[in-house]
Amino acid sequence: MAKTFFVFGDTAAAIDIYKKSIALKPEFAPASNNLCAAYLKAGQISEAFQSFARAFRLNPQHEEAFANLYNLSIHCPWQRREFLKIRKRVKPFSGVKTRILALIDTYIHEASASVEAELSALKLAERRNAFNALSAADQIFCSAYYKLIQALVAQNKGFLSNKPDGSETRLIYHLGESHCLSFAHLKLRLEGQMYKVQPMISFGTKVFHLSDAAQRPFAEILHAQLRHLPKRSKVMLSFGEIDCRLSAVCGWACCGNATSDFYSECSGTSAFVQEQRSRKRKRGEYCSLVQSKLGLSRASQ
Repeated sequence: MAKTFFVFGDTAAAIDIYKKSIALKPEFAPASNNLCAAYLKAGQISEAFQSFARAFRLNPQHEEAFANLYNLSIHCPWQRREFLKIRKRVKPFSGVKTRILALIDTYIHEASASVEAELSALKLAERRNAFNALSAADQIFCSAYYKLIQALVAQNKGFLSNKPDGSETRLIYHLGESHCLSFAHLKLRLEGQMYKVQPMISFGTKVFHLSDAAQRPFAEILHAQLRHLPKRSKVMLSFGEIDCRLSAVCGWACCGNATSDFYSECSGTSAFVQEQRSRKRKRGEYCSLVQSKLGLSRASQ
């Protein structure tokens, strides 16, 4: 019955039934896993993480449950400490999807040795055709991120191991989908101050998801990420589909005390980008326009 409510969009009813099922049979891991999915669909991110953690504790040998928990911890870095505690208690998993998530995670956190180790393991898995054993959706996800990070490491060889030069460098948070990895850990000069780009990823999020009630988890993850940033943080937003949708957003702002402050501050930049779309058709020109409008410039690594 809970699945029926879930499929037809009544997530509140589905959550209620799953919780009652768990109360009756706490050791039944599938109910906890289904509750996670319902929480995500309802946009209840913290509850989803706790439910994923509970499902994995019930079945610590289940790699898919571990991958689900790992995936959400990457979206929600404020949950990372709890995830790492859980990971320390279990035997390492070596499946392709788990290794891809580890590759993304270590790249985000500048763990250069771990990035190289995961790339080597994935190269071996590729030779053994292990990617072909994945579901169609996981093949697309894993292959795309594997190739992307391979290319980024080759392009920015050595920047992961850069040592601090003693100068003061603040963080600028780059929220977005895979786009945000492209500028990870590079430096920008803004108003005479050096900033290092810290990515904060949300898998699969497109701009049109953020205005679609049926795609609530995407917007809720973005809201949660914004709420957990330090106050007055510098932020870049980078979401598709800038080349084919009028609702594309490229924003720069300071996070205030409420998320609404953020949107009101970046709305002017969004409007500027949309206004220029009719005049400039090449993606490179959009980037130049946005950088000029925001006073951004790329600094040497």
